[in-house]
Amino acid sequence: MVASGGRFQFDLSNGKYTITSPSNTEKVFDLPPEHDHEAIRILTHKVEQFVLDQGGTIGQKNGARKKLTDNGYKITR
Repeated sequence: MVASGGRFQFDLSNGKYTITSPSNTEKVFDLPPEHDHEAIRILTHKVEQFVLDQGGTIGQKNGARKKLTDNGYKITR
């Protein structure tokens, strides 16, 4: 587990979502099509879990999710 504090880096490009933790642990996720809401839901849960597993705060978890939604990867009901 990472020591508390520090910033995560979130990058969406070339069909990939790369998250780098404060300790430089990097995880790359493949982005699903924007219309595949079930795949987006699964991706969102994986992204949030990675951030929490790396010692991220609730705010950092929400920031990771916001990066997805701001780029068209939204979970709809």
